[in-house]
Amino acid sequence: MKRMSIILFVVTAFVLAACGMNPAEKLQEAASEKVAETLVEQATGLENLDVNTEDGSVTYSVDDGEGGTMEVAVAQDTDMSNIDGMGFTIPLPAGLVNGAKQVTDKNGEPMMIGLTAELDGLTIAQLVDDLHGTLTAQGFVYNGAAGETAPDTSVANFMPFIAYTHPDGYQFSIIGDDSGLILSLIKVDDGSGQNDTGQNGETAVTLPTTLDGSMNVDKTSFGTQEAVVITLVLNEPQAEDAWVGIVPSDTPHGLEADGDAADLTYEYVSNAVDGKITLYAPSEPGSYDVRMYSTDSASANGVELASVTIVVK
Repeated sequence: MKRMSIILFVVTAFVLAACGMNPAEKLQEAASEKVAETLVEQATGLENLDVNTEDGSVTYSVDDGEGGTMEVAVAQDTDMSNIDGMGFTIPLPAGLVNGAKQVTDKNGEPMMIGLTAELDGLTIAQLVDDLHGTLTAQGFVYNGAAGETAPDTSVANFMPFIAYTHPDGYQFSIIGDDSGLILSLIKVDDGSGQNDTGQNGETAVTLPTTLDGSMNVDKTSFGTQEAVVITLVLNEPQAEDAWVGIVPSDTPHGLEADGDAADLTYEYVSNAVDGKITLYAPSEPGSYDVRMYSTDSASANGVELASVTIVVK
């Protein structure tokens, strides 16, 4: 499902690139419908592409990756007040102008809502700060580096390329700068915490409840902020979002939700290099556990798979 969503996003980006901020007007000025359709078909491998310059709609066919064909329709809207659909109503701050909103259906099912606009009297940092509060209030979680819970909008020349995920299987992305932006709400999976395919296209595995293998730490006593090298031996596939993190030792054992609420640092198992993950000891002395969990999805009822206690001095 993630692969299909990426295709949808890329195709919409190509259409926006050909069309500018207002697809209908820019296509009429720049080239004929046929030229635009041919360019996008050649760039994306699509078939039956039809761009309607009167209403800004786009339809096309694409291989669904499973031996069939996926029919996609993109309809345009000029309402900049919110992103509304797929069970969400996400209000947008005032200051979005000269924009267009595209709603993408896959075989009649909404799959993506994309919005492009210029900013007037509003900085990209202000917009991101506003949307962060709105999104987290609706259950989205910021996908930042380990330990980050919100984007740092105070950096100079802030140009976000950031995403938020929702446990029901949705992703909200923000790309832009002070001149304009692209927002997108995409359905990435069914909310089960398991994707249709794994990293290499193989069928996704059932989440394990015990660890077939081992997790070891290079030693058990560390200084503050010292590197903690964790070695994993995994005899069965893990979910793409299985993770290893450091939590206080008094964190309840068992449920991933408890570990997720208490982790001080973490890394996904899929990012291990030669079976090793490096984390850094907390800055406060005390007793901590290095724990591995089966998934990072709140809706998948993940569980603890392994735990090793360490002491930070």
